Amino acid sequence: MGPPASNSLIDVWPQIYLLDGGARLGKTITKFRRTYFAQDYSGFNWIIREGSKEIIYGKLKDICLTLSASDYLNMPDRFNHIVEIELPEAIRKQYKELEREFLIQVEDQTVAVFNAAALSNKLLQFCNGAIYKEPGSKEFFNIHDKKLDAFEVVPNNETVT
Repeated sequence: MGPPASNSLIDVWPQIYLLDGGARLGKTITKFRRTYFAQDYSGFNWIIREGSKEIIYGKLKDICLTLSASDYLNMPDRFNHIVEIELPEAIRKQYKELEREFLIQVEDQTVAVFNAAALSNKLLQFCNGAIYKEPGSKEFFNIHDKKLDAFEVVPNNETVT
């Protein structure tokens, strides 16, 4: 048995309360925090008190089980395969126009953005090959297929047929 999975020990109280009704860590989250943690100088963050980690683990050892992924999963090493995609000149001009003017013409329609954050998202969409017609819409304009074409090449440089 072992500790429960949580972002930190301060986040474990609700999970355990649902299991035991407060028998192990107390009936209220306030009591749990005050018993095992101290607030920092700002009063907004909680710091675990010395020895509390072991006490909490001891109280939970009969109902919690921790499995380490490294003990049970055989995963291959991660690798990064970076593929640079060159956009044709006409597509690059459209990108620059959108970046500069905050709008472009696509299929006889104007696609406009009204602030820098929306522009950043629209430029990312553009680079990926399609842009949404309107915010929240599922309809989109296909701009290019260059990124999709790049997916046809697998990491060992073999072409997918």
